[in-house]
Amino acid sequence: MWLLGWILIIAALTFYFSSQEERTVVQYSPEGDIEVVIPRRFGHYEIDGEINGVVASMMVDTGATSISIPEALADQMNLERGREIVALTAGGPIAVYQTRIDRLRLGEIVLYDVRATINPEPDVNSVLLGMSALAALEFEQRGNTLVLRQRGRPKG
Repeated sequence: MWLLGWILIIAALTFYFSSQEERTVVQYSPEGDIEVVIPRRFGHYEIDGEINGVVASMMVDTGATSISIPEALADQMNLERGREIVALTAGGPIAVYQTRIDRLRLGEIVLYDVRATINPEPDVNSVLLGMSALAALEFEQRGNTLVLRQRGRPKG
């Protein structure tokens, strides 16, 4: 009986959280704007995107100057390591490498030739979507969603 109770509790929690999970939505305006609506999950805005054709999970970070890519993922994307610079992070200064992303895709939003850094820290596993990409877009928070907007249709 005790085991059955635990199974029911786990099943109920699984159902509750799976029904609460929202999905990223892409919308188009009559003016040709593309909007990507990202739901907040556990206090963060996360989106699956593509960097040079490689799928990556990205966390929106308006406090980051540029996109920060973990070294292992940068290797999969064949990103070139440029000049070494010091980045100031919440955990203190770290050495990172400058790089450029040829094509960044967030839903139907596409950006080209975006500045980024490669982070060699071994405990980093998520891409931080910083201002080097966000500055090319409009963004606003609406309740528990973040809306990224690209004006007009992208070229290319």
